[in-house]
Amino acid sequence: MKLTTNCSKLLLILTAFLSACETVVDIDIPFEKPLITINSILEDSENPIVRLTFSKHILDNNYIYDPIANATVTIRKDLVDHDLVFDQSAGNYINQSIYIEPGSTYTLTIDVPNYERIEVTETVPQVVPIISFTVNGTTEMDYYTREDVSLVFQDPVGENFYEISAYNVMTYRYPNQIGEIVEHRTEQTIYLTPKNPVYQREYSSNTLLFNDRLFDGSQFEMEMFSAGSSFTFNPNPGHVNPDFEVEVESYIILKSVSRSYYLYQTTFNLQRWTDGDPFAQPVQVYNNIPKGLGVFATQASYVYRVR
Repeated sequence: MKLTTNCSKLLLILTAFLSACETVVDIDIPFEKPLITINSILEDSENPIVRLTFSKHILDNNYIYDPIANATVTIRKDLVDHDLVFDQSAGNYINQSIYIEPGSTYTLTIDVPNYERIEVTETVPQVVPIISFTVNGTTEMDYYTREDVSLVFQDPVGENFYEISAYNVMTYRYPNQIGEIVEHRTEQTIYLTPKNPVYQREYSSNTLLFNDRLFDGSQFEMEMFSAGSSFTFNPNPGHVNPDFEVEVESYIILKSVSRSYYLYQTTFNLQRWTDGDPFAQPVQVYNNIPKGLGVFATQASYVYRVR
């Protein structure tokens, strides 16, 4: 009993001694000056839009990126500068009087107080038309129905990058409680999978993003599977209420994209795909902004209506 008491006293003395030796040290972690982050993808026949924010420190827990509202933003084409004004409601800079033209070169200039000027230049690709789009029938894959489809286009000579996407526009018409016809429209993504594994990317299921390395300057046919019967299904089967009408429009888009667009989307989607995987290699998202972060890229789209 005496031994136990002595051990208890010794433990209390040791605990008090160790507690008295604790020292609280405040460490000043340096927060470097944030970088200007630019996000702008110019699209043909659309107004130029630019979003500006500041980068955040890794220990910053504020996940809201407030836009930079006091910048001077201009875009130059053919030696003519056009000012972009800040849209408070959207948080973007825009010029609604000019439209992006395929084949043209644009220089974006950003001036933010207390920062060096940023200039970055990109050329908009030419629109590449779809020569034909064919639905070759349906097939069963992994217990699901797939449509066998193909798209043909002529690739210009030189390095080119493309993105293929598709969607349905569903228009619903039906009478309301007082007999008035109500119309409701929705847009539904059509998921595409290339037959050739060379063009398959697990981390990008909505679109097909690829280059012309294997068919430079040639006519190319992209063979794909679409989810379900997206291009051919009947929206008005006989057993449905005749007062309920559904109209469907199917579209497939061939985008010609710049090299910057291709590299940014590839690395961004891969980084998002591997996020949270402790065994995945780190992915550095592509950045083409000198003295800053982000991307300035371009695209030109050819929209083909299937039905």
